[in-house]
Amino acid sequence: MITPLMVYVYCPSYPNMDAFCSRFVNTYKKFPPEYTHRLCIVVNGSPVTDHIKSRFDGIKCEYALHNNVGWDIGAYIKISEDPAWLADAIFCCGSTTHFKRAGWLNRICSVWNDQGPNLYGSHGSHEIRPHIRTAAGFLVPPFFLASYPNKPTQDTVNKHERYNFEHGECSLTWYTSVLKHKSLVVAWDGVYEMPDWPAIYNGYRHGDQSNCLCYDRMLDAFCP
Repeated sequence: MITPLMVYVYCPSYPNMDAFCSRFVNTYKKFPPEYTHRLCIVVNGSPVTDHIKSRFDGIKCEYALHNNVGWDIGAYIKISEDPAWLADAIFCCGSTTHFKRAGWLNRICSVWNDQGPNLYGSHGSHEIRPHIRTAAGFLVPPFFLASYPNKPTQDTVNKHERYNFEHGECSLTWYTSVLKHKSLVVAWDGVYEMPDWPAIYNGYRHGDQSNCLCYDRMLDAFCP
């Protein structure tokens, strides 16, 4: 059985960050992961202040720093390369991640324990090109991130490299296939391969989205 490292990105410059963080913390407590893990809060572009620490009162966590190059993607990759954060797998969560049902981490890790190392996502999309969404709730071997060949290198105003990682021609989903592994969406009712992602009942941008393990701002904005 794997013991994952969970990464949550806190970016002080992100609009409404404290509100998003409060929702993450409150839903993490209300709907617990129900799976043993280590939680790393990556602070992007700022020291770890007392104010930031106060946002995570009541949950066991550790802190790391990132300069915000590549935004959330840059933070995930930095942690994957750091021996101090060595783990079997990394469960990555962007700043607007939140939860609506307990056991989300147990669900996705149980699939890994059954099927082995792959790229597992809470959401899959065929928009632009088929990809696992990387803004909220994907589980991946650290090696996939550390060896990713097109790491973000530009400053925070350059969106291209960050978006290329998620849905570009050289996305993490593409790189997973290069490594001869699968990209799978894990929902509450099943595990889905790429052709079936758009039709997942109550999945991402479908119905009430209640079949999703994790949520973020894009799911918040969806109006069926």
